[in-house]
Amino acid sequence: MSGLGLITWAASGLQLLSSKLVHPVYFPYPWAPVLHAARISLVFQSLGRKNDANWKQLLWGPYIFGYLAACWGGGVITHLLLGLPPPHFYSFHPFINYITVHLVLTAVINRYPQILVPKIFDTVLFPLDGLLRAHAVVSAISLLASPSISTPLSGLSQPSPFKAMDTPFGHMLLGALASAFGGIALNTLSLWSNDWKFTTPPILKASIWGSADVWGGALAAVVYSSSVHANAFAVPTVLSAAYFPLTLLPSWVLNIFFKPGFSSINFAEGTKPYMHFTFPIIYTLLGLKNTDIVAVPEDPTAEVNLEEIRAPLMQVVGIDIGTIQAKALAAVVLATIFGLRVLVTHWLVEPPRVGSKPKSQDSGSSTSVGKGDTQSRVSKR
Repeated sequence: MSGLGLITWAASGLQLLSSKLVHPVYFPYPWAPVLHAARISLVFQSLGRKNDANWKQLLWGPYIFGYLAACWGGGVITHLLLGLPPPHFYSFHPFINYITVHLVLTAVINRYPQILVPKIFDTVLFPLDGLLRAHAVVSAISLLASPSISTPLSGLSQPSPFKAMDTPFGHMLLGALASAFGGIALNTLSLWSNDWKFTTPPILKASIWGSADVWGGALAAVVYSSSVHANAFAVPTVLSAAYFPLTLLPSWVLNIFFKPGFSSINFAEGTKPYMHFTFPIIYTLLGLKNTDIVAVPEDPTAEVNLEEIRAPLMQVVGIDIGTIQAKALAAVVLATIFGLRVLVTHWLVEPPRVGSKPKSQDSGSSTSVGKGDTQSRVSKR
């Protein structure tokens, strides 16, 4: 499949997940939250069933609400960071959707426990994990466009103070939290057990692949926001000290990753020249067009020499690839990361020798659980 074919596939998948209902009458919920609920239920049950004694003693209260906390952690924290009420706080529909899916899967796996093999689920479902995680990341970033944040407050000429989150770091933080906070809470508080307890967040001790949910979510946020030319990723052509450490980069490096915007070359509009951050290598590999060649309009304030006829000056400028393709691009990036993680942690590990003793955690072998609102994994020794 070509790069552009991957983008088309991802865009179609995202469209189906966000718009298609499971059933218009009996279960009128989009496929995205339903599949997300199912994916987290599989992870939650795999963790709870690792200890047979814990599973037999697990009470319904911790079992249900620990699961909901793992599902909604990312969505709740990103809404609260932006001063917005999470949907789970004012609607009963998320409770119906998630609890129903969780109970159905609990009944199925109680009847057929042999089907709960995390290694197989992670391998088969990593493309779906990429789509679901990209949907969560983009939804979190889109909160910055909420009228209560982007429009001025009544009686004031300035937007909401939460608009201060509309920076590159803010986008990356929202992406990382939307992607990973539910899984971090799940592991930090041992939500799959009867006795919740606070421990050092495993993400702080994780390997590069164990922390992929965090940096993958941040990367997806950068890919999406820069691809749609979000204002947070626009910089002036002349960088001041406020843009450190970009000021340390040589100009030829900046020219690779930053392209002028359309209006920055239109002197008549009186706009200040600016540049947009881009990922030229990713765009090229996937067959996406993110630049165009346009004629630079002449400066109306300059003196005109009628005797001198010059060809119009052409300049390469960055173009917005569109929200649909940008979201699909973020999904492809995340699916690639999760696919590599599955390969490294599940299939390239050396199987234990017959009769050998399991290595202790101090020797570098441990059971790791990927963090995230839409994907998690269990890597067995």
